[in-house]
Amino acid sequence: MKKVFVFYWPGINCEEETMAAFRAVGADAQLVFVQDLISGKIKITDCDLFCFPGGFSYGDHIDTGIIAAVMIQEFIPALLEAKIPGIVICNGFQIAVRAGIFVDSNLALVQNDSGFFCSRPVSHLVESSNCLWTIGLESKILEFPAAHHGGKVVTFGEVNRVMCYVNRSPNGSEIAAITNDEGTILGLMDHPERPLGNKDGLKIFRNGIKAV
Repeated sequence: MKKVFVFYWPGINCEEETMAAFRAVGADAQLVFVQDLISGKIKITDCDLFCFPGGFSYGDHIDTGIIAAVMIQEFIPALLEAKIPGIVICNGFQIAVRAGIFVDSNLALVQNDSGFFCSRPVSHLVESSNCLWTIGLESKILEFPAAHHGGKVVTFGEVNRVMCYVNRSPNGSEIAAITNDEGTILGLMDHPERPLGNKDGLKIFRNGIKAV
């Protein structure tokens, strides 16, 4: 059984649904408190996959995900060197971008064009890419909800796109998901773990487990 570390910071609130999604596809999902990582109780590379879930780490004080990113950034080089696949969702995506997981990714996450928190069902078209989380899903439309205030992807060069929005974007960007150069880490603002048992979302989690 593949071991998945689902990381937790105060304010994260999607860890239960995320662990449920991984368990639904046969993984051993374990909640990891970042303080246990900092203290040395847990090694960041002692897993087969990792996830930064959604929520509002530290209440988004200062800025979205920045406190959590500062706490974990020293461990990111080891994670990348070990080439452990991961999925980073919503606030987890914001944390990952700020912590340097997407090296040379030429992107930023900014406030939604509407200026408001957007919570609604969203359609995502899976594009052709090297992302292991979407193998075999190319050209399919996957439905799962958005729930964010600052999730617009702004690019400053080429990025490795994985999904684009269909019809209406929740934040003003066409880009719904990206991956790193190796195709091992999927970053997206919307929530494939919701609602519990979402068949479209489980296709993504199942691909991650199959790949390791």
